[in-house]
Amino acid sequence: EKRSFVQDVDRQLEEAQEL
Repeated sequence: EKRSFVQDVDRQLEEAQEL
């Protein structure tokens, strides 16, 4: 159940890079 957290963080990091 830690993969979900990692995937969420990875997604947020990608979005932050777009900004």
